Amino acid sequence: MKTFMFLFKGDADWLNLSPEETQRLVEQWSAWVGELMRTGHVESGMPLDAGGTLVSSPTTITTEAPFAESWEAVSGCLLISADDLDEAVEIAKVCPILAVGGQVEVRAVQERTS
Repeated sequence: MKTFMFLFKGDADWLNLSPEETQRLVEQWSAWVGELMRTGHVESGMPLDAGGTLVSSPTTITTEAPFAESWEAVSGCLLISADDLDEAVEIAKVCPILAVGGQVEVRAVQERTS
């Protein structure tokens, strides 16, 4: 098995969702991640807060968010195990973020050589 990182981008605007929509989305995420955990695909992952600090150089530090367009802002990440990139992409295709206009960037994690 190889390790892949899912970077979730352009998450739903939680402030504009109705309570019912929010609950439905939370349930979808819980079910999706729960199934990945049950099948042994999840290694770790966490949602990210909206704010932060961007360091572009030793003297260029930005503390206002967002740091990217809302459609490309990273809202969370998940490390998963999959046989190969094709399997990782298949897993990403059913991520709940896709239903609300978000994206999943799938990246292989380089294996340590020492």
